[in-house]
Amino acid sequence: MIVISGSIQFHPDDRTPFLEAFGPIQAATRADEPGCRQYAFSADPLDDVSVLIYEHWEDAASLDAHFAHPNFTTARQVIGGFRRTGGAMKKYRVDAEAQIMGADGVPSSSFD
Repeated sequence: MIVISGSIQFHPDDRTPFLEAFGPIQAATRADEPGCRQYAFSADPLDDVSVLIYEHWEDAASLDAHFAHPNFTTARQVIGGFRRTGGAMKKYRVDAEAQIMGADGVPSSSFD
C-alpha cells in the first residue's frame, strides 16, 4: 500500500473556489481508477488557506497508473489555475495494517 499525505496552501480568496473545482476530479479518481482506496482534498478546519491531501493506493502499479491517467493531468491543470502560496506532499510505503481498537475496545499502536 502507498499513502500520500500533505497540504497545499492557497491565497485566501482561492481555497473555496479550488475545492469546488476539484470535487469532480476527486469523484472521478475514486470511480475510475482501480487501486484507489481513498482520494481526498479537503479544507483544513483550523487554517483558512490550507487544503489537506490524503490518498491511499493499493500498490505502486495503481499509483503509477494514476500518474498516467487523464484525471492526474486534469488535477494538475486545476491546481495550477489557482494562486498557491506553499505546500508539500510525501508518499509512504505501508507494510502493515491493523485496527486501532482491539477486541477489548482498547486502542493500541501494536500491529499484532
